[in-house]
Amino acid sequence: MTKILIIGYSALSKHMMRVILESGGYEVIEAENGVVGLERYSLDKPVLVMFDITSEWLHNIILTTIAKLREIDPEVRVIVTTTDIQRSTRSQVEALGVRGLIQKPLKREEVLKAVAETLKG
Repeated sequence: MTKILIIGYSALSKHMMRVILESGGYEVIEAENGVVGLERYSLDKPVLVMFDITSEWLHNIILTTIAKLREIDPEVRVIVTTTDIQRSTRSQVEALGVRGLIQKPLKREEVLKAVAETLKG
């Protein structure tokens, strides 16, 4: 089964992502913050990491965590979910090699399509 790591600070957002991903047949592991996420990535070797940017103050923490993931694995596949779809946010995550940016609220079809496309690419 394809393993996906969700890193997020909001229990509700992680739960919603878990439900969607499990309905698509994916195995889901979770981390409550970037530090735990880096540990889980190293231990569990997921094929994809999904981040949820829930607030402005988390934005820089998540960008730093993505950069650290790239140091561990330059080929890491990352998708970010956010309500902030400003051009600057898109530019910042794309500069870090993020392969997908999903605008919230999450829609099952959009999430599963982004995951499938990211895993193919």
